[in-house]
Amino acid sequence: MGSKMGNSPVNISFEKLRKLSMKVKIFLGVLFALCALLSLKLVVKRHYYFFIASEVAHAAGTIALVYKPFSLKTCAGVSLITQEITALFLAARICCSNFAVASMHT
Repeated sequence: MGSKMGNSPVNISFEKLRKLSMKVKIFLGVLFALCALLSLKLVVKRHYYFFIASEVAHAAGTIALVYKPFSLKTCAGVSLITQEITALFLAARICCSNFAVASMHT
C-alpha cells in the first residue's frame, strides 16, 4: 500500500514547508501577508470591500462565540476560535482604515 498523495509539486512544496523551523514559517507567513496586502492595495479600486470583509469576519466571530455554548453545551475551543477570528477582524479593520481614503466607518 503506497501513498495516495503522489509526488506532485504541491505535495513536495508542502513537505519542504513542514520541515522548516517555526521562525522561518512565521517569517514566510508575515511576508506572504504583506505581499497579499500590497497586491490588494494595488488591485482593488473600491476600498469599501475591506470594510465589508472586516464586518463579515466580526460576524463570524460572534456566531462562533454564540454557537458553541448554546448548541454543543460546551465551551471547549471557543477561546482559540474567537481569538483567531477576532485577529482576522482586527487585521481587516486595520487594512480598511489604512487603505480607505475617506474612512467614515473606523
